[in-house]
Amino acid sequence: MIVLLPRLIGHSRTQCAQVRAKASRAGPVNILMLGATGHGKSSLGNFLLHPDLRYIFEEDGCRQPFRVGDDRLSCTASCSIKDSPDGQVRIMDTPGLNESHERDLHHMINVVKTARQLHHVHAVILAMKMDSRMDQTYKDTIQYYYKLLGDEVFKTNSNLILVLTDYRPKDRKYKKDPELLGRIVSQSADDVQKELELPVAPFTVPINSVPQDEDELKQSRGPRDQILDLAVRNMAPAVLQTLQVPKTEGVQRRHGKEAARLQGIIAEKEETKKQLLKLPDPVKMQARLLEDEMKTFDTERKNLRAGIEALDKEELCKVAEVHGGNSPHRHHGGRVLSG
Repeated sequence: MIVLLPRLIGHSRTQCAQVRAKASRAGPVNILMLGATGHGKSSLGNFLLHPDLRYIFEEDGCRQPFRVGDDRLSCTASCSIKDSPDGQVRIMDTPGLNESHERDLHHMINVVKTARQLHHVHAVILAMKMDSRMDQTYKDTIQYYYKLLGDEVFKTNSNLILVLTDYRPKDRKYKKDPELLGRIVSQSADDVQKELELPVAPFTVPINSVPQDEDELKQSRGPRDQILDLAVRNMAPAVLQTLQVPKTEGVQRRHGKEAARLQGIIAEKEETKKQLLKLPDPVKMQARLLEDEMKTFDTERKNLRAGIEALDKEELCKVAEVHGGNSPHRHHGGRVLSG
């Protein structure tokens, strides 16, 4: 159970920056951001790319790379990729999945196509608000992306990092209960480990990704560096170019409903068959009598037809010729009878 992610032993902030710069020569550090709507994914992505108050408050012409909404609405309608100014960090932001239409085939295609642009991913960040427990919406979100991206991204090669956003170190509750932070971090990590059936709990980092002043900014840069350092250390990033779009849950549900409908019809017919076999003897006898009557009428019909054919002889044709000339037909009661 990991409580806090310590800084790399023996690495100062300058040395960590040097490590990232060296790694960037082979390409940027690619990070995939996941999480439910309202948990601060986009704000965290902005802070990882631009740890600068001017970008946080969009001052002096600075604009945040990822649009940020409030806690109720998501501004992330589709996946997007943004780079840090020095090109050392590249982040892919993803939408939350609070609405059922965001789980459709179009959304899946958008995720896969965008992920392929990264080519590979060094770290997957699960963003979760500090005071939030993993509810069903969050579980649905990470399970959706887990099924879409697969074991290689979540468990095998990529570093999975749980980042607890909206952490306010100066809140009185942490001073009142010094062990509260550790309990929250431990419980959150355990929840993710259980939900994704991970062999170990993920690295967990609490951070204030929207600092309000220089002091808070200084405090937040440490956790930011820890996150990026962990991503840099991944020497075997997961490949994303081979991702495929699986069958959507909607299609699977439709197929399942149709299969259930057909199975229901089969079951009903089987039951009807069983009930028919259980009919009382008098009813069975009536059915047999009716069948015998049908056979009797059919026999009478066949005999009548045979009798008519027996009367249709050459003599009748000759009689018809006497009354009707050389016509091969005879007239009777206004009808033409074939000879």
